[in-house]
Amino acid sequence: MTAVSFGLNLTSMNPRQSPPPGLAPVLWRDRFAEGVGRFIANRAGWVVLGTLLFVGFFSAFLPQVTPKNDSYDFVVDRDPATDFFNKFRKIFEKDEFFVIAYRQPDLFTEPRLRELKELTEALEKVEGVTDVVSLSNVADMRGTADSFEADDFLVTIPSSPSDLAALRRRALANPLYDRTLLSPDGQTTAIVVFSPIPPPGSDRDIEKEIRALLKSVNKILAPYRARGLRIAVAGWPVTTYFMGEYMEADARLFFPISLILTLVAIWFVFRNIRLFFIAALGIVLTLMATLGLAGLANITINNASIAVVPLVMALALSDIIHIFTHLDRRLLDESGGRPREALGRVLRMVLFPCLLTSVNTGIGFFSYTFNSVMAIRSFGWLAATGMIFEFIVTFGFVAPLLTYFRADRIYRSPEDHKTREIPRFIRWVHGAITRHPWWPLLLCVAGLAWGDGSPGTSRSTRTWRNFSIRNPNFVRTLILFGTTWRGSKPLTLFLSPPETLSKTPLSSSKSTRSAKSSKRTRVWTRWWGLANT
Repeated sequence: MTAVSFGLNLTSMNPRQSPPPGLAPVLWRDRFAEGVGRFIANRAGWVVLGTLLFVGFFSAFLPQVTPKNDSYDFVVDRDPATDFFNKFRKIFEKDEFFVIAYRQPDLFTEPRLRELKELTEALEKVEGVTDVVSLSNVADMRGTADSFEADDFLVTIPSSPSDLAALRRRALANPLYDRTLLSPDGQTTAIVVFSPIPPPGSDRDIEKEIRALLKSVNKILAPYRARGLRIAVAGWPVTTYFMGEYMEADARLFFPISLILTLVAIWFVFRNIRLFFIAALGIVLTLMATLGLAGLANITINNASIAVVPLVMALALSDIIHIFTHLDRRLLDESGGRPREALGRVLRMVLFPCLLTSVNTGIGFFSYTFNSVMAIRSFGWLAATGMIFEFIVTFGFVAPLLTYFRADRIYRSPEDHKTREIPRFIRWVHGAITRHPWWPLLLCVAGLAWGDGSPGTSRSTRTWRNFSIRNPNFVRTLILFGTTWRGSKPLTLFLSPPETLSKTPLSSSKSTRSAKSSKRTRVWTRWWGLANT
């Protein structure tokens, strides 16, 4: 009596009746696994075709996958601080900025000031730049008894040494310039370039805009660098750009390495070229479907969701190894040498445990979709669906494809398998634990004690730690900004009610100049991000 007919007989039995003595009841999961396994083995061609169509549908959206490194993806939504920030931005428009700084001992000389003015004017003409602030156009406010004047600091470039020295003293004495546009020693200056910030949730490609902007800026800076001017660039837009560059570079380098190491593990364990290529195809198809879903659902690839790629590789490998491990030649002999029936027996043993593992792991990753951070939610969606996709590809493509190879080439002998390194190592570990069961327990207790006594995990929000300190340009940038603009100085603002203000109005010309130059009078207490070009 076959297992299927036995299952049917059990179904027709009275549920209150017990099975015949000596026979265990067939559980529903066994009937499910056997039915699905037989279908996959007997309809292998149709199953493979259906899986390829399934993967092909999602893979068609691969060109729409876009990497994105937007700081707003890492902001906690539904947080009071975030809500306040969004409301504040609607009332007070703010532009993002980055800083171009360079150091010249003879900064306050006529050629250097003219060079600064030319560079500032050239940057103002770049597309995407809303404003540029430097010593050549920043407002210089001078207060009197009942009014103040606000003109450009560098209206004309003086030529006499005494006028240049007086200009330098004026700049160093202005607290609005200290550590924002000029270093305390008067030898390092900064040019602040402003660009608009897209609103949160905007469809604009921020990285593309930043890339185009920085490309134009670097084109302007190239002649000055050619003259030997060592220019450093810092700011959150630059940081966002380089984080994207580093992420793409790491993806191009480490993902092929991850795939190769995964396949090397397959080869090292099974030593079979056919299983090697089948596993490679299964992993690649799983990645294509998962990333294609990102393009279809407009899920951006950021520094969090990019971790899905090696994760899917590892999890797809685990299900594939379950199948390959059960390709025992004894099952083939018991099936009368029929590959389809032997594969059905294999799937009956592994299909339900793999399904249960995939579903449970997918549910665990799905819990991340309820996170308040957009980047974590995108990771949760891709990881959860990746688990489902790897199960579909493993049992819809890898498993049925085994029926198209000679069975004697893929079903291994148990005796040959026992002589290989990993089975021998596993048997050695099993024997050691069986003979000395207390040693593993003591080692675990010692590890827990050491972990409990070790210093706590440190956390750092310093963005510059994400960059390689082996980069000489980055090191120069870090040293320049760290030694020149480290820290901030307090600025006290006194606010008085309108009735206490002077009743003498400012002249129209002064009011016009003040309103015109108010945008150029900005104080920054910290630099947002740090990177280099």
